[in-house]
Amino acid sequence: MSCYAYKDEYVKEYFEKHSIEVMKCILDKWESMALVRKISMLLSIEEDLVRDMLVIMSGFHDIGKTFKYYQMRCIEDKCISFPKHYIVSAQFMTFLFNRAFGKLSDNYINDEYVIEVLNGKIHDGDKTRYLYTLTCVLPILLHHYAQVSSPTSFSDTIKYVKHGIYPGCYNAIDTLIQSMQRIVKTNFAQELLEEVKQVIRDNETLGIYLSTMLDPGTIIKKSSSYILVFERLLVEAITGVLNMCDGKVALKNRVCEKKNKEY
Repeated sequence: MSCYAYKDEYVKEYFEKHSIEVMKCILDKWESMALVRKISMLLSIEEDLVRDMLVIMSGFHDIGKTFKYYQMRCIEDKCISFPKHYIVSAQFMTFLFNRAFGKLSDNYINDEYVIEVLNGKIHDGDKTRYLYTLTCVLPILLHHYAQVSSPTSFSDTIKYVKHGIYPGCYNAIDTLIQSMQRIVKTNFAQELLEEVKQVIRDNETLGIYLSTMLDPGTIIKKSSSYILVFERLLVEAITGVLNMCDGKVALKNRVCEKKNKEY
């Protein structure tokens, strides 16, 4: 079975191909590696961990597209858009961290924690949770900001997630994980990737928990609009690199491929 990142009457772009190519693009860009060094220096965090966070972020930026709601649309017809998949992806990443590392309630990523991060109020504590929020959760949540037209773009996602991940995407996700495991260097990243495999095994209950992970509408409303803090600059920089690679890969696999077939 196939798992799609895009499908129209001319082109089929598969989820694992798109995700792996975006991940490799991120690693190849000097802008990404410059960010890794800068973040490592400013936060006193090892470069390998920062780099691995970008690998995880880029590899799973479209994980929301693997959910059954979207994939059934691809099977039945074309799927050139995946409404609110960016929210589903960010909720998945939040759930993943909380399940793997949030054993204590004060180590969870939730709305209140993300709001404090965006308002520059987190100055100590768990650096891994802080870094993961800035490099994985928020850039994934915001990577379609150009298409967001109103607050409803960040509203409830329950209808998209309630049936879990489409079983036809299991092999695609496994292929992606294997590719990522060959690249990451830290125990944190390896543990997180192993946790994804477990989440897939428990897929039937995934939808129940996912939509409760983040409420982007609340986060946006309660984040002060007129303050400029390091955290927001960092999220914007990472989101920019992600969008640069996401767009480059999509252009190659969709637009260029379509033109080739037309000729």
